[in-house]
Amino acid sequence: MLDPAKQLEALKSTPWWVAITIAAAAAVFLFVPALSVVLALSPFFAAIAWLALILFGLLFVFQSVNATWSWWRNSRAGEKAGELPPQPQKAKRFHITVIDSQCWWGQSKQPDGNMGLQLYAIFIIKNLTDQPLNLLKARVVEPKIEGFVIMDTMISEGSLIPPGISNRVPVHILIIRKEPYAGGHFDALIAVQDDEGNEETAKVTLRDQKEPIV
Repeated sequence: MLDPAKQLEALKSTPWWVAITIAAAAAVFLFVPALSVVLALSPFFAAIAWLALILFGLLFVFQSVNATWSWWRNSRAGEKAGELPPQPQKAKRFHITVIDSQCWWGQSKQPDGNMGLQLYAIFIIKNLTDQPLNLLKARVVEPKIEGFVIMDTMISEGSLIPPGISNRVPVHILIIRKEPYAGGHFDALIAVQDDEGNEETAKVTLRDQKEPIV
């Protein structure tokens, strides 16, 4: 006795080109007038033609949909496989400790009429690596201060730090502005950069140089 499950499985495994060929042949016999006359003489063969058209036509449609879905799913899987894995974060090369009582700012009028805004901070910076650390420059990340930076370097004292050692590092930033900067204390985020482009930041409260430092 025939097993319906096995027959259905065999039908599903029919190549797509066989399915479309049988469906097309049935359509020709059904819809071409010169051939449809033959089927009109035999209702049995007409029924077989209709069955072949519907069965193999649907089979071809399902195979096309399945192939399209498989292609899309595989292309998505390929895209994900081609994506770069998340890059591990770089190990921190140095740590900054702020000496709050020695951080200040001041300004003075330049010969050309512009204002020179000076930011000065003292950091204790520890080298966390097993290589000498060479600190090159600093910059003000926040707040945004308009002007032309003409000095953003570490003062040479302490800027070259041996492995595992902490050094006192003075930072001096000079910005030329057209207008005076508003007085009073203000908070700033200062970034320190080494000779390999690595940066660490520190929050600093800069005191007005005109006011006493407690």
